[in-house]
Amino acid sequence: MRYREIGKTSLVVSDIGFGTWPLSGDSHGSLAYGKTDDTESIAALQLAYRCGINFFDTADLYGYGHVENLLSKALGSVRDKIIIASKVGMINNDSDTDLSTLHIFESINGSLKRLNTDYLDLYLLHSPKIEQITDEVINTLQSLKKAGKIRYYGLSTKAVADGFPAVEKFKFDVIETNYSIMDNRCDKNGLLDLCAKTFTGVIARTPLSQGIITGEFTYNNDSTDRRNSIPRETYDRLTSAYSEIVNSMKDKFTTKAQTALRFCLSHPAVSSVIPGMKTRTEVMENCYASEFGPLSSDELNSIKNICKMYSL
Repeated sequence: MRYREIGKTSLVVSDIGFGTWPLSGDSHGSLAYGKTDDTESIAALQLAYRCGINFFDTADLYGYGHVENLLSKALGSVRDKIIIASKVGMINNDSDTDLSTLHIFESINGSLKRLNTDYLDLYLLHSPKIEQITDEVINTLQSLKKAGKIRYYGLSTKAVADGFPAVEKFKFDVIETNYSIMDNRCDKNGLLDLCAKTFTGVIARTPLSQGIITGEFTYNNDSTDRRNSIPRETYDRLTSAYSEIVNSMKDKFTTKAQTALRFCLSHPAVSSVIPGMKTRTEVMENCYASEFGPLSSDELNSIKNICKMYSL
């Protein structure tokens, strides 16, 4: 496993992190990537740590606190050796948001209790509209940092374009944004270059396009798998484009998932990429992407050309 600094913070994280949203399952009415088994979830988290993953991304919304509890059960004994990011603001599956001072205080205390820790390494606003980030919100985050409850704070963007005010206006330590072979808007619009220039940490989420491009997701009858709502036309276009990309690769020894993760890690602005994982098998496959390292310039150019053909 390789490690990178998160921007100008003092945090050093595995370049493959653990996106924990899929571990929500259907707990308390949450909707993620289908049903899960808590025993397997805990085993996957523990295996990830043994494989060198030290960065775990979660949120109070994931299973309405259930995933934070799982993290504590799985890795509470090594809390001082891992980096935990949690989020605040989004309060339900409909993306309703509450960034009031009272709610942030209640949420941080709830997260700390469930995670059985005194502090969070990173606290992210959970995909609010940019106009919802007021001086009061920033002052509240600064007060939590001053109190030692959080070390750094940032924004998990609702829209890719929100990354610009996050960096230029609010000067967040870290942004979390969509970035994948199939969705590279943050590269094309210059956001990643801006983050590199300003030493803002970047966490790349949905690197596997929610499992679509790798074949992990296929349409099913599980009502708790929200990916079933993806338009068929979108699904077909992404899978076709990615199949062509994989077939064009010179290196035939990496899997579809590993190629997708290596693409994200090829941009120097990216601090960590956080694929969602549910099982130990997925953990092992994703961890090897770090060992293989970035893609070559020829491979990246080939990918860009194929993406243009599919208008991606």
